Amino acid sequence: ETLVCSQPRPHNFLKLNDVALGDEDQTPRVQALPAREATVEQCDNAAIGSRAESDSMSKQVASADILIVEDNPANQKVLGIQLAHLGFKADVVSSGQEAIDTLTRASHKYKLVLMDIQMPGMDGLTATQKIREWEQKHGLHVQIVAITARTTSENRADCFSAGMDDFLGKPLHLSELRCALSRLLKK
Repeated sequence: ETLVCSQPRPHNFLKLNDVALGDEDQTPRVQALPAREATVEQCDNAAIGSRAESDSMSKQVASADILIVEDNPANQKVLGIQLAHLGFKADVVSSGQEAIDTLTRASHKYKLVLMDIQMPGMDGLTATQKIREWEQKHGLHVQIVAITARTTSENRADCFSAGMDDFLGKPLHLSELRCALSRLLKK
């Protein structure tokens, strides 16, 4: 479900799902998307979450295997550190083709894939389409989250058309990642 703060406060706002998050050290990013309005308090609670809820989420999915598909070594490292901070284990591959090979060989030991969109060789959109084709034949589904610096509505639509389950913009903030993991891995 998407929540949109109808009264965003400077340095503290949240839109869940089709969302942008903000805090003191980042410039707020807001996207005009259809959503149910929420109170500022609901947004604050969703962004921050109770300590118990956060701990519960980490315990529930800490063993979840996540595959990072990212060609940039610095981005690989940042994502790995963020996931470790949230209590997750991750493997890293550098291309769309490697993602396909890994996912089809592992018979989906991964519960979630963080997929960069722009990579040399096979991009994230093509890789996602091929993964979805393979999954249809085998009756499987892994959550795939687009990770991209291109956050236009057209780019979002392309990602969802390719079969992605969610969309996060770069630079990716820890709170955004936490919300996405909580939402997608509890399904």
